[in-house]
Amino acid sequence: MLGVWHTVLNMLKKEFWKNFKNKPTIQLLQGDITAEKTDGIVNTTTRNFEMAGGVDKAITRAAGPGMKEACAQYGSMEPSQVIITEGFNLEAPYIIHTVGPVYGKENGHESELLAACYKNCLWMADQYNLESISFPVISTGIYGYPVDEAARVMAHSIGGYFFDPAHMNSLIKEIHCVVFTEEKYYILETIFDELFNRNDT
Repeated sequence: MLGVWHTVLNMLKKEFWKNFKNKPTIQLLQGDITAEKTDGIVNTTTRNFEMAGGVDKAITRAAGPGMKEACAQYGSMEPSQVIITEGFNLEAPYIIHTVGPVYGKENGHESELLAACYKNCLWMADQYNLESISFPVISTGIYGYPVDEAARVMAHSIGGYFFDPAHMNSLIKEIHCVVFTEEKYYILETIFDELFNRNDT
C-alpha cells in the first residue's frame, strides 16, 4: 500500500522551453513520481541507502525490495554522487539515485552540491541514452532545503547543463519536475516562469 502517494496524479502541469531549439521540454507537474513513465526517475537516497522519508520511501515501496538490494552493492555514496539501477516494479526502466546535501550541514557548500546532483543525474541519463527523466525537488524533505532556494538551484542547474557546449548532443528531450503538493508546485512555477523564460538560465 502506497498511502497518499497514489491519490494525486498530475493535477497541475505547465511546460517550459517547449519551442526552444535544441533544448528539452521541461514540464512542471503536481503528481506521483512513482507513476512517471519517463525513461528514468531520480530517487533521493541516503549515504548508506537506508530508507529515508518522502520520495525515497515512496519509490522504495513502489519499486520493490530489489532496488535497495541493488543499491547496497555500491556500499555508500557522498552528496551529489549518482548511481543507476533498473526500475524494478516501476514503469520507468531506470532509477538514478543521488544523495542530496543536508541544509546547513555541508560547510557552506549546499548549493554547489545540490547543483551537482542535478547535473550528475543528467550526465548519467546521457550515458544510458535516456530521452526523458523525472526529478523530485532534491533535499527539500527531511534534509531541510528551503523550497524556493532549491527550486532556483534546480532551474539554474538544468538550464546550465543544456547551455554547456559539452552537452549540446544530449539525447534528452523531456524533463519532468515532479512535486506532490500544490504549495510546492506554485513556488516552483513562479521561479520557473522567471528563469526558464530567459535565454541565459
